Amino acid sequence: MHYQLCITWGFREMNQQYVDRLLSLMTMSDKDRRSQEAKSLWDDVVLTQKVPIVQNNKAYFLHYGDANQVLIAGDWTFWQPALILERIQDTKLFYAIHEFPDTARLQYKTIINGNWILDPANRRTSIEGFGMNSEFWMPRYKDESYQTITEDMNRGHITRHSLYSNQMKQQREIFCYLPPNYQHQSDIPLLLIQDGSEAISIGHFNTVLDNLISQNIVRSCAAVFIPPIDRMHEYPESNAYPRFIAEEVIPFVRAYYASQQCSISHKPQDTAITGASLGGLVSTKIALQYPDIFGVCIPQSPSYWWNHGDIYNAKELRNANKIHFILQTGTICDARQLTLRMLRILQSIGANVDYQEYHQGHTWGNWRSNFAYAMKAWLSDNLRKNKAA
Repeated sequence: MHYQLCITWGFREMNQQYVDRLLSLMTMSDKDRRSQEAKSLWDDVVLTQKVPIVQNNKAYFLHYGDANQVLIAGDWTFWQPALILERIQDTKLFYAIHEFPDTARLQYKTIINGNWILDPANRRTSIEGFGMNSEFWMPRYKDESYQTITEDMNRGHITRHSLYSNQMKQQREIFCYLPPNYQHQSDIPLLLIQDGSEAISIGHFNTVLDNLISQNIVRSCAAVFIPPIDRMHEYPESNAYPRFIAEEVIPFVRAYYASQQCSISHKPQDTAITGASLGGLVSTKIALQYPDIFGVCIPQSPSYWWNHGDIYNAKELRNANKIHFILQTGTICDARQLTLRMLRILQSIGANVDYQEYHQGHTWGNWRSNFAYAMKAWLSDNLRKNKAA
């Protein structure tokens, strides 16, 4: 612990030195010296991978080179080119200063003369549905995502399946996750995940589950990843899609797990559904329509605004007190106000609700980094109860 504190203090001290050097350039009268010091500062921060420089609640974005215009677009600008980097006179160094919560984790792109690129001085990146973004962490952000693969961790197993849906009138693909050491568990909880392909390839949800289960942080959990075919219709508009999930997917996967001698619980409190954005909206709808199946609902940054917010007046809300809701949202250009409105409605109905918010944006980086918190809110308590039994 003492060693970690020393490392943290060292980083803060180094960052403050960089900030002081940057600010001193503004008042330096000697043009040649200013140019030399700007290049020296740039070389040092690139060498130590300190771009952007983060100190207290401020981020100092830098770019060095020949450019007519340097802009930043990111989570906090709704991905519009809104943050302008100014050139320090008589140098090739551009800078901008912006305040953020000191626990924020955010993504951005640098725009050089109209070209959108990863920040060439920032080696930290985050994969998203539309490619890679640069990423930075403010000083007090802690990565507790459990998304790192280690050599000694126990790995679960994913199998691909195909079934014909009478509800959707089409062949559908799903992926079933068998947790590590499932043979020694009974009444294993089951989680259904929307946007299934991206939840695996971008969200790394299966790796998060591997880590949490291997480290005995949560109870073993099976998971079903369900990719959409026509997402913009299925999630917000389709009346058949909830029936497909509850009446076709659930029986299919329970039969599959039984064939693998994997003991899946049929209790509603052991059966959860989750999704992000529109996936969070449809997960809420499905849980409310089928509370005897899904006793847990985990919407991440839910798009409750759809169709003028008709979810807030849904007649199925009368079932909310049968469901444990774990609401997650970012606070920066995300779904915070929409989620807080649902929180108040659910509390007034008497539902069991956990609310979790993070200083992040509407990205897979947010959902990936905080998925573990939702699993712990559901399955850590579940683990304790199982051990007590």
